[in-house]
Amino acid sequence: MRPYTEFRAHDASTWLVTGVADRGPGIPPDSLPHVFDRFHQADPSRGRSTGSGLGLATTQENVRLRGGTVRAVNGPGGEAVFVVGRPLRAGEGTA
Repeated sequence: MRPYTEFRAHDASTWLVTGVADRGPGIPPDSLPHVFDRFHQADPSRGRSTGSGLGLATTQENVRLRGGTVRAVNGPGGEAVFVVGRPLRAGEGTA
């Protein structure tokens, strides 16, 4: 069964902040500083058949190219939380 994912977005007038959290076991503390490294896999027992380890590195690069930031933390319940922030352009985010 896949973990539940929660998605939230917050418009802080000049930045759009988006967060995604799951109800999984979180990221091992020793892997947390490396989750955006290319080819890093937090669980080496899963092997290469589950992915190449490029997804988060590519996400981070795309966000940075747009002037934003991305970070990974473990939430208070142990779940993995990814937070992406990016600046809004003039007129963007208004109804």
